[in-house]
Amino acid sequence: MPTALVAAPAGVIGGAAAAGGGGGAPPLAVTVDADGASDYSAIHRQGEAATRIVYASPADVREKPLAVSAVPLPTDAEVAATTARTREALAAALGAAAAQPTGPAAAAAAATAEASYVRYTPANGRGGERVIKLVAAPVDPMAPGRFKQARGPAAPPSPPAPVLHSPTRKVTKAQRDAWRIPPCVSNWKNNKGYTIALDKRLAADGRGRDVDDGGGGGGGGGTALRPLPRASTWPRRRRGRRWPAGRR
Repeated sequence: MPTALVAAPAGVIGGAAAAGGGGGAPPLAVTVDADGASDYSAIHRQGEAATRIVYASPADVREKPLAVSAVPLPTDAEVAATTARTREALAAALGAAAAQPTGPAAAAAAATAEASYVRYTPANGRGGERVIKLVAAPVDPMAPGRFKQARGPAAPPSPPAPVLHSPTRKVTKAQRDAWRIPPCVSNWKNNKGYTIALDKRLAADGRGRDVDDGGGGGGGGGTALRPLPRASTWPRRRRGRRWPAGRR
């Protein structure tokens, strides 16, 4: 929604609240942007964490073209140092993996090295003293997890981008008439007590909608089709008629 900014004394934002001794935020110094205009974005970012993204102007939500020259490239010395450090780390990891023995014999030797012995005497005294060998139980790497990993609640996200509204415009009479909805006309209820004209009340139940639009001729269609049967039988009657000699 749009944010209203209250004018403050020159050079200070929120100076009136701070001067009154209230418990509000401390005054903020007015800064200017690259064009020399006053920048009031500090008001929106006041009290917010440094890691939160706050959109303080319409320019913050527009896409900005990124030029290749704007990205700082590493120098040759930094590239060489990073390459040497990566090579040393890979060599150390591969050397440690190669030094460790593999196979069943190595697994048995590791289990024997980690084994411990405990002297055990039963409480009832039966069987005498015993020596128990403790080894680590084998773990199946393909077994599903025994404990459920609970995910903690997510941190609140950054505030959404503001919805930019156009300024309020004065409604014209044509727009007001286009959006005016007439009240419902009913023959049974009139709770509002409207005075409804007789023609509007008669039109409410559908009267006058059946308009005969037959071309304005009325029964002219039937009159035009009436001679058709007589005209269709005229050639047959003429062939069966006997004409006197000399009249053909």
